[in-house]
Amino acid sequence: MSRLFADPAKAEENFQILDQLKDVNIWKILSSLIDPKTSFHQACSSRDDLLRILGEKHRLYDFLGTLSLKCSYLLFNKEHVKEFLLEAAIQKSSGNTQYIQSCMNVLVVLARFSPLLLSGAEEDLVHLLKDDNEIIKEGVLHILAKAGGTIREQLAVTSSSVDLILERLCLEGSRRQAKYAVHALAAITKDDGLKSLSVLYKRLVDMLDKKTHLPAVLQSLGCIAQTAMPVFETRESEIEGFIKCEILKCSS
Repeated sequence: MSRLFADPAKAEENFQILDQLKDVNIWKILSSLIDPKTSFHQACSSRDDLLRILGEKHRLYDFLGTLSLKCSYLLFNKEHVKEFLLEAAIQKSSGNTQYIQSCMNVLVVLARFSPLLLSGAEEDLVHLLKDDNEIIKEGVLHILAKAGGTIREQLAVTSSSVDLILERLCLEGSRRQAKYAVHALAAITKDDGLKSLSVLYKRLVDMLDKKTHLPAVLQSLGCIAQTAMPVFETRESEIEGFIKCEILKCSS
């Protein structure tokens, strides 16, 4: 944690001093600040209380002022997630694709670095996953690929059909949708997606002969090779044969 500060050596020294503080209220406040359920206004109030307890003359005043900001969800919190999801829906109605993309991009970043912030937004995500707007759908897939492991239990309670939706996009979506859908499917299942990906894998390989939705099918197969090699190896020779005979041969 010291390395996250401008002066790691000084920060480490301050952490050691902090560890010796006996004031229970300080530790209660720090615990509330790192809780993603703490609202923005509660966090602001708690941080003010923390600095008030210390006083400006305390040697840890500046350090805890910085630490409380770094470890809290003051910059981005669950309220922001809700607002970005709402804004994406509003901008869809106005047809502003640039703003929609911006909203989804921010949510993907939050899902990557603070997946706990997506907890509680499962119902909204499932609703948007069924949306006909490709930017929104792709964004939600990317979010689930990043945060699916964290919110999988509540996601299953919210909707029992999420895995079926993801599987369909692996088979029939765009290449990018297929890519994120495979990773999302692996993330939302407890066994790292081995069972779900095994079922999907069989359908994908069987679809090669039909030569339908090949971009999505090949993209999904490639992602399965990355995330579940034991599954991929079960029919690897068939895929190699198809690529050599049907793709490389046609290209030459």
